[in-house]
Amino acid sequence: MEFRLLAERFGFSAVVGENLGTNRTWHIWWLRMLHFFDNTEADICFKFDPDTMVDKAPVDLPNADYFGQVQHSRYGFPFVQGGITGLSIRIVRKIINENLLEYSANKIWFCHPLKYRAHLADDQFLALVLQHLDVIPVAWHECKSVWKRPVLNESGEFSIVHPRYVSDRV
Repeated sequence: MEFRLLAERFGFSAVVGENLGTNRTWHIWWLRMLHFFDNTEADICFKFDPDTMVDKAPVDLPNADYFGQVQHSRYGFPFVQGGITGLSIRIVRKIINENLLEYSANKIWFCHPLKYRAHLADDQFLALVLQHLDVIPVAWHECKSVWKRPVLNESGEFSIVHPRYVSDRV
């Protein structure tokens, strides 16, 4: 309930839905986000994990369809680490219009060995979808996103970091 009050305070509306952040349902989770993006006036869309921190306004957004902190999967393909993902509205609409997130066992992103991992791999699945469209991830130097290792950003080098854990101890 607290997040609804916070959203309302800043003029947003919160949409509560089933938690679809699993390797079995990642595509439905992303499709829900992509439809939200499609209903905005934005040219660039961002998916931020809840433990992402915006330290300052970005100055230089990449002119790319897919960008963020580029890493390489152990399966040999590049992907944007999921804490901070930038997408163009063009690619959002292409994914929706081509029904790429409708389940089919013929689509590699639904039958890839990643689905058996214990940890959510939606960022790597999305990279497979985009690779199918010949879209490769572009590194964005203003963000730093890593998996499970806090980024403190004391120097202010980055505009947006993930994850940021705020200690309640002084």
